[in-house]
Amino acid sequence: MAVGKLKFPGRSRTLSPIPQESLDDGKRVFFEASGAPTVNGNRWFIVAMVLAASVTMLSIAIWRMLPLKSVMPYIVKVSDSGYVAADPAAAKKYVPGEREKRYFLAKWVRQVYLLDPSLTVKNLKDAWSITSGDAVAEFRGQIKKDNPIGKITNTPQNIRAVDINSVSFVGGNTSLVRFTTSERGSYGKERDVKHLIATIHFHCIPPQTASEILTNPIGLQITNFDITEDINNSQEGGQ
Repeated sequence: MAVGKLKFPGRSRTLSPIPQESLDDGKRVFFEASGAPTVNGNRWFIVAMVLAASVTMLSIAIWRMLPLKSVMPYIVKVSDSGYVAADPAAAKKYVPGEREKRYFLAKWVRQVYLLDPSLTVKNLKDAWSITSGDAVAEFRGQIKKDNPIGKITNTPQNIRAVDINSVSFVGGNTSLVRFTTSERGSYGKERDVKHLIATIHFHCIPPQTASEILTNPIGLQITNFDITEDINNSQEGGQ
């Protein structure tokens, strides 16, 4: 039996061209699916690099300005007519002279020895705040020996005055402060007069803050001190 070939009738068909709009839509879809993330990533990379460069430049500028502020003591002069003007020396680095050192050394001695219920606690805190090195332990020993808090608590009517006799310097950072203390009781009778001498080792550190300028403008730091009886003055007083 012969097997014949199947024949399908041929069909001729003309394909119509794809519209241009469809081609454009296809291109857009392909770009959004593959190309857009790459382009956006490149844009954000450029933005990040620009921001990083800006931050680096700002950091360098701030670093060059450090410290952002500095505290400098200055002198205000008042003329006879009442005109107030800043002294040109304010622009210079302040270095305390012997007169300023004498004043604040004498002030420190008064703070340590003055007995007054309304002032003693604050004075001791202020005197303690400018001690350093060996003076810290020496200050504790002085307070333990003299017991000023106990005295103003147990006998608040007793007042001890401090008179500075002289302040002299031995070398650059060593001072001898001669002073006299006298205690008075409730009736104002003077008793227990002592002549003392304080050997004080110190140095001055320029203040860094506005509060330091107000409380300790010369930056006085007591590093070591010793307080003993002034034998010469005691003998003169007894004669």
